[in-house]
Amino acid sequence: MLRLLDVASLDDLLDLLKHPDAEGIGEDGITNFHRLLTARSEREQLSHGELQECDERIVRFWREITTPPERRGHTLKHFQYLALLFTEVYLDRYFRDRRVLLSSLTRFVEEWNTRRAPGDRVEQFRKDDLNKLAFWMATGAGKTLLMHIHIKR
Repeated sequence: MLRLLDVASLDDLLDLLKHPDAEGIGEDGITNFHRLLTARSEREQLSHGELQECDERIVRFWREITTPPERRGHTLKHFQYLALLFTEVYLDRYFRDRRVLLSSLTRFVEEWNTRRAPGDRVEQFRKDDLNKLAFWMATGAGKTLLMHIHIKR
């Protein structure tokens, strides 16, 4: 995902998005996170249009789950947005063409493994692995909110 977003590291991406001014959804229904991501140059593998489609789905689902009174005022945090964005990009590619997704993951793992010692290499993904996603987030990070969005998708 970092490669698709054309950032060198997760820290670079977090530095871009974790500022408090980055939070929020504009009157036009676009997140400030999206604005920051697209303020940089156009990416080769993930276009501004694709990012906007993902952002629109995230906003639509976020608003649906935060409409009840007990959820009003809950702000979408940068780490929640990234988890949702990564999921949206993944699911879009999964449902569009699983073979292409598997092929791109295979190339990535091959490249990854060439830079690692034998004990640090990872196994290739198999087709059956593609239907699993996991989130590793701190307690209280909003995994339940994310789960509700994923159910809506």
